[in-house]
Amino acid sequence: MKETILYLLQEDHRFSRHYTDMYAYLSIYGGLSPHQMSILQWRMRVHDMIITDPALFRVCISTRQEQDEIRFMKGWQFRELEKVLSPWQIRQCREIKNECWG
Repeated sequence: MKETILYLLQEDHRFSRHYTDMYAYLSIYGGLSPHQMSILQWRMRVHDMIITDPALFRVCISTRQEQDEIRFMKGWQFRELEKVLSPWQIRQCREIKNECWG
């Protein structure tokens, strides 16, 4: 995933700030936030890049902010995100998405 971010950082200058943030977040937490992963997937599609090994793309869903990003994702964004999640993370994210506010 680091290689993908570095490649896009060189090729896609309009989003360089996002890629720099992604790289720093990845270095600290070992994965991207759901929102960052959504942006990365979008920019990869724009540059005709294909995710060949989803296991290499890690998403963090442990903090409240990351869980809120899951809750407020649009349906199509969530379906795209599921493509790179492990079965356990898919189950966790669906539970987060379907939580009732009480």
